[in-house]
Amino acid sequence: MIANAPESADTDFNVRRFAADVNKDLADVFGNLVNRTIRFAHQAFQGRVPDGGQPGELEAALAAEIDQRIGALRRDHEALEFRRAAAELRGIWVLANAYLQQAAPWTVTKSDSARAAVATRTALNLVRLSATLAWNVIPMLAEAVLAAFDSKEAVPAWPNEPASSILADKAASSPFGVG
Repeated sequence: MIANAPESADTDFNVRRFAADVNKDLADVFGNLVNRTIRFAHQAFQGRVPDGGQPGELEAALAAEIDQRIGALRRDHEALEFRRAAAELRGIWVLANAYLQQAAPWTVTKSDSARAAVATRTALNLVRLSATLAWNVIPMLAEAVLAAFDSKEAVPAWPNEPASSILADKAASSPFGVG
């Protein structure tokens, strides 16, 4: 609803468009990120956050863009520009999906296990970060995702250093528990 809510004027609300937007954003973008990442990690790394490897240029570029986007998201929240904040949140999910597609850990898992570990660990960290950022918009879904990382926080803390959280040697909470 927040992505379609009026901020300064009336809005043209359409139930069919609303349902399509929700399905696209939650299922096709956020849900796809969570599902692909966690399923692959379970299949390739037995449900553990993989060790090994060092983040490279792809992860450094991702971290810089994540920091920039989270700064914009924070400014949108503080300015009470919730439609823009919702769009920025979706942009972070799109960026995370693009990283996962480009890093493609499933293609290098046999030939370069260190690279697959970095990509999978980064993707898991992106899932946790994405759920944390989404908590104030979709709290029940975000809590379900965060529970996979054994998070017991009633309200997840806003990330102070998001780039370092996605480049961490381990996912923010390890191991994760989605079966």
